Amino acid sequence: MMRHMNIWINNQAIEVMIWNESYNQTLNGLNPGGSKQTTVTLGGKTYVYIKRSYIAFKATTPFSSGTLDLLAMFKWLTSKDDSFQCHFKSNRLWH
Repeated sequence: MMRHMNIWINNQAIEVMIWNESYNQTLNGLNPGGSKQTTVTLGGKTYVYIKRSYIAFKATTPFSSGTLDLLAMFKWLTSKDDSFQCHFKSNRLWH
């Protein structure tokens, strides 16, 4: 079973995928393919950060309910990935 969301930014030039459940998936198997860059904890959940032609956060422990701290994810991306730049104003995301 796979559950994820895709967020398209900058007129669909950048895809950010967030995988909260991905049973029987491997990092180099089905999506999200690509190489692991690092592991990051955001909003109390730990993700593997994957970079390919898209950006992916794959939860290390599957979850089917709760909240996602998208602002924390985008702030982390802005600070760690030079190819991803966002601007923040009053904790609102501007890209």
